[in-house]
Parts: sequence; structure tokens; C-alpha cells
Amino acid sequence: MDDRLRAAPIGVVETTLDGRVVDSNEAAATLLGADAGELAGEDIRDRFPKSAAGTLRDVFDGSPTVDSFEEYYPRIERWLAVDVVVDDGVLVYVRDRTPRRETEERVDRLQRRLDRVQGIHALVTSVLRSVLGATDRTDVGRTVCDRLGGTDRYRFVWVGDRDFAADRLRVLDSAGSAP
Repeated sequence: MDDRLRAAPIGVVETTLDGRVVDSNEAAATLLGADAGELAGEDIRDRFPKSAAGTLRDVFDGSPTVDSFEEYYPRIERWLAVDVVVDDGVLVYVRDRTPRRETEERVDRLQRRLDRVQGIHALVTSVLRSVLGATDRTDVGRTVCDRLGGTDRYRFVWVGDRDFAADRLRVLDSAGSAP
């Protein structure tokens, strides 16, 4: 392995065509949870952590081909991007994608939350516009239940009024089915 690959900020593992590790840089050894010296001579399929899909193992079963993939490796709790380049031997480039994946997941969760809040906001705005035309409490109750009960957001809606004389709630209207 030349000095540029040895000093690369990403992991580099050099193997034979049958998957025997010839050399690796320190970044690769760190990502794989090993010392660079102890990888030499080992089969990459034995030393590389197992992913759910097992793509790297598949690449080296038979004649290795150029391939790029990103997978989760549960044993090391990391997402790794792997590029396999075949020439006289095989170079396996490894990059830790865990921080990027975690950021993408956070952004995705926030986007789903925002979509949910925007949907609720639009629904509330729509209900309020409808309620403005109501003439009494019964009409308000019917309007709210019709508008909210007819959506996939709410399974059950009811509007009540307090009966002070009987000290209890009185249902003005409802929609959907109670859980």
C-alpha cells in the first residue's frame, strides 16, 4: 500500500482477489475494531463486521467486482459506506456514515413532525372558519364534530356542555367511534 493510501482519512483495506488482507491503514483498522497489523493475512469476510445484508461477503464470494454500498453493521453500531475497486488486487475503501445517517434520521423525524403540525394547523383553521358561521352551541358542536370526525387524524370527537343544575356534562354532538 502506498503512503498516500496509508495516510488517507478514510479506511483502506488492500486484499487479494480471493479476499486475503494484504495491508490496511490505521483508519480502516480503527473502523473495524482491530490493529492494522493483525488484519494482514486474514480473510476480509472473517474480519469485516457482519451487516444485515452481507453485501461485502457477497462481493467476495466468487470473483470480486466493483461495488459501492452503504449498510448498518450492528456489532460495531455503525453505518459504513464501502467501495470495492478491483484491479490487480482489490482495494476496499471504508467510510463511517453514522453521523450523516443520524442527522438524516433527525431531519426526517423533524420533517414528519412539521408535516403533522401543519396538517393540524390547516384542520383547525378550517374548523374555525366553519364555526364562525354557527348560530348556537348545538350548531358549533355539530360543525366541529362533522369537520374533525370526518378526518383520518381523529377516531372519535365529541363536544359537550356542562349542565350546572345536574352537575354533569351533556353531549351536544359526537362523531366516530370511541375506543
